[in-house]
Amino acid sequence: MNQVTRRRGLPRSTQDLPESLRTLPGYDLLLGSLPDADESCVGHDWEVRVELPADLDAMAEFADPLVIMATLTYAFARIEDKTVEVVALARREGKTWTAIGEALGMSKQAAWERYSNEE
Repeated sequence: MNQVTRRRGLPRSTQDLPESLRTLPGYDLLLGSLPDADESCVGHDWEVRVELPADLDAMAEFADPLVIMATLTYAFARIEDKTVEVVALARREGKTWTAIGEALGMSKQAAWERYSNEE
């Protein structure tokens, strides 16, 4: 019988990250202090910040590549959450799927397929 791997999806909080990452070098440096999605807004500002050296080989001395990947995935999830909100705002303001797709660098069909269920 074939075992199907279930896709976990993007992490919505640091608790959604695999437990195995916590023991890897660089976890505390990169992931240990990241805010969860509901904690990432301070006041009226929203921010996602990930700073990595241009030469990732140099970073391998103190951070495992899996920790680096998880950090980027977590940041991407936060950006995707905000993109969903902005697309919904654009639709409420009457923007077309063509205009939204152009702003996102995709076709109107791709934008609609990805974000229309959020309306």
